Amino acid sequence: MIINRLKKRVIFSLFLLFGIISLITFCERAAMANSLVSLNLSLNEQQQLLHHMQVLSSDAFQGRRIGTLGSVNSQNYLVKVLTQQQVTPYAGHYRHAFVQHSWFTEKHGTNIIAAVKGRLHPDKYIVLTAHYDHLGVKNHQIYHGADDNASGTAALLALSLSIQKAPLSHSVLFIFTDGEESNLLGSKHFIQQNNTLLKQVLIDINLDMLSGDQRTTCLHFISSALSKNFNVNNQQLIKLASASDFCLKHGFKMLNKAPLYSRHRIDWQGASDHASFHRAGIPYIYYGVGSDVNYHTQRDQYQRTNLPFFIRATQQILQQIEFVDRHSTS
Repeated sequence: MIINRLKKRVIFSLFLLFGIISLITFCERAAMANSLVSLNLSLNEQQQLLHHMQVLSSDAFQGRRIGTLGSVNSQNYLVKVLTQQQVTPYAGHYRHAFVQHSWFTEKHGTNIIAAVKGRLHPDKYIVLTAHYDHLGVKNHQIYHGADDNASGTAALLALSLSIQKAPLSHSVLFIFTDGEESNLLGSKHFIQQNNTLLKQVLIDINLDMLSGDQRTTCLHFISSALSKNFNVNNQQLIKLASASDFCLKHGFKMLNKAPLYSRHRIDWQGASDHASFHRAGIPYIYYGVGSDVNYHTQRDQYQRTNLPFFIRATQQILQQIEFVDRHSTS
């Protein structure tokens, strides 16, 4: 009899403990979700997001290779949309040209840059980057680059509109880089051309490949030196996504599991434009889905991407940016 009573008490205590833990978890998630300012993409903005991605990855843009007509068409489209959205050009103009000289050739590229002034700290900057270039045409075949990186470019256009409507505490630079596929040329030249401004840059948040393929279910990220300018850590970013029932994971699986000489074995810290800011001592967060079966192939097309996931990923990144902005140490 005594043993049965003890068993019942133990079972009751375990249920009670489980209930308390569940309640605490629920409250934490609710508090995280309710702490956000309502920066949401409307249905029309979601449709525009998909439209931008479809246009940029269409035949008319010929794979957007640096120095080609397809690249110029991309620049014209970006400037047109930013102008319509009334997002202010940076330093008086959207187009910021650069030239990369080598022994036998030179490459002409153009970064597209816009800005939104911060409400409380206009002299401190959050930089958002996404490269609009891709591989162009090879053997008369277009490499459309829908996921890589029409997705990140389209997301950055959507973010610029949302933040223009509801400015953050800090100023935001929206940098659409050229030549990322050519050894990060665009971001490197931005660093070189804006040496003085770099002292005012708190972080680079880089968007590269956000839509994945039909099997994609999680967004991944890596970061560096967040505590330098923000009271934010990786676990908080994951909890923020969890509060919206969105899958966000730290790290990229293919980094260690791919064969040594596989094209999928990537040093993700140096894989995209955040690397240029990292080398300049600037903290970063890089969001992406990692490489998939369509990466750098002709199959990277709009109809092969995961569009519902892409919308949710863009929405989540918008909330993550707002969260980071509110937790700066400045």
